[in-house]
Amino acid sequence: MFTKVSFLILALALVVLSNSTTITVTVTVKGNVKVAKTAVKAAIKKAVQQIAKKATQPIQKININSASAQLLVSIKGVGPSTAKKIVAYRLKHGNFQRISSLLKVNGIGKKKLVKMVPSVTLN
Repeated sequence: MFTKVSFLILALALVVLSNSTTITVTVTVKGNVKVAKTAVKAAIKKAVQQIAKKATQPIQKININSASAQLLVSIKGVGPSTAKKIVAYRLKHGNFQRISSLLKVNGIGKKKLVKMVPSVTLN
């Protein structure tokens, strides 16, 4: 029989498998354990398919030295305000020599930079 603890362990396993991508698995069961097992198996299968699909999608890297504010918004963690600040910083100081130089842009801290790194390039 599945318990709340079992579902919690399942959810944690899915998050680890998905490389910190949040996958929500919702199973509502009003009935016997056999029905619950079938529903959970179907939910797991769907979650694994979502993880596999995400893993096979190539990451398009954005050149932070040439991208417009509109394009910079497509980077995870970058909204319109941060995108404008990146462009303004680049215009004032020239091209970024290192990705870590984004930390000099007001509004970009270590946490935001970590989110951005997989999606950015310098050339």
